[in-house]
Amino acid sequence: MALISNFAYFDLHRERMACDVHRELQKDMDALLNSYFHENVQLSQIDAEKRRDIAFSNVEKILAYINDRDPRFGKVPSRVGSYWQGLKVKKADEFDYSVILEGLDNFHLINSGPRYYNFNKPIDPDHQTIPQDLDVVITSVPLPSPPKGYHYVSHSANSLSSIKGWTDISDLTRRSGPNKVDFIPFLVRRRLKQLLTEAKRDLNLRGEIRQSRKVNGPALTMYFKVNDREIGIDFAPVIRAHLLFPSWINWPRAGVRWPSQEKIREIKQFGINLVAKKDFYWMLSFAELEKMLVDKVDADGGKRKEIHRIMKKLNGDFWCNTTKPVISSYILKNIWFWEMESLPSAVDWANDKIWIRLKSMTERLLQCINERDLKQYFYPDFNLLKSKDIKELDIAAIKIQQFLNDPLKFIDLQ
Repeated sequence: MALISNFAYFDLHRERMACDVHRELQKDMDALLNSYFHENVQLSQIDAEKRRDIAFSNVEKILAYINDRDPRFGKVPSRVGSYWQGLKVKKADEFDYSVILEGLDNFHLINSGPRYYNFNKPIDPDHQTIPQDLDVVITSVPLPSPPKGYHYVSHSANSLSSIKGWTDISDLTRRSGPNKVDFIPFLVRRRLKQLLTEAKRDLNLRGEIRQSRKVNGPALTMYFKVNDREIGIDFAPVIRAHLLFPSWINWPRAGVRWPSQEKIREIKQFGINLVAKKDFYWMLSFAELEKMLVDKVDADGGKRKEIHRIMKKLNGDFWCNTTKPVISSYILKNIWFWEMESLPSAVDWANDKIWIRLKSMTERLLQCINERDLKQYFYPDFNLLKSKDIKELDIAAIKIQQFLNDPLKFIDLQ
């Protein structure tokens, strides 16, 4: 009996020693990640403010010019994206703005029914080059139905043309039925690109300017270089729809403790917008709601934003350090949202939990990659990994697993 008791004592002693070692390693990792954040992630406040001022002064002039030329595009944008949410990493080199299509009411969201229009000629999928005479024409073959999360946006032609500024609707719409027209995202982006080009030509803007030639995706990008600081400004045309949350979105989920009931009411009251994502289909946009979601998220003293930004830095430097990263900032943001919903307490995001949370989110990301499924936080039926390159996902998974096996190799402050 004494021998058994001795064995039990030594087993208990070993367990306590192992726990002590684990706690010390945890403290070391938290301290290391704190240093890593301050040296490799945090923005220089002075540099960020100078870049922000360059962006703001140019955007204000550009959108005032565009609104004067075409009042359908609003001159007061919505500030969305990482910088305005306090989530940028290392330097403020990109600023995102939603350009609001003005005066649109009484439109209809439609995701079924044939649409007889298409491009007048084949184009490459990435729109690397756009033929000068590319246009949207009426066809005899219908478009495929919108993918999940996408819609046609239809309006009465007569009532639309009576809205201030909308007397000419032919350049942004195509007929979809008797006295019905659809807003065509490609045509909206093309018109905005034309106006941006004219603004670049006519205005006295700060710095050297170049424009991205691509018009796929929701945003049109202009680059400004001032005193060796280059910044990108994204302009994305948006219909501020203020759509009610439909029951099939299932947000918020039953029983969740994050976000707060007050935040949920604020988000639901604002509603869902529409962004010109694909050539012929509008996508539900949660960009402004995501900004609301993370506003004052660390008011309870948590380190949520800091941990998320560390993960973004690791992703950009090691996991997806290519020109076209398969794991985008938006994917990481949704991983972060799910983690916050699962663990809402400030205790789980405290200064002594930095490594635990980073490791947990990284494991969550790896699981999603391996399953080829990451549900969008606000719209779980939408899989953010569905269209991603499988080979690139597998490469990222290998690198992420290497990080989990030996994080110190990647978090090197030298």
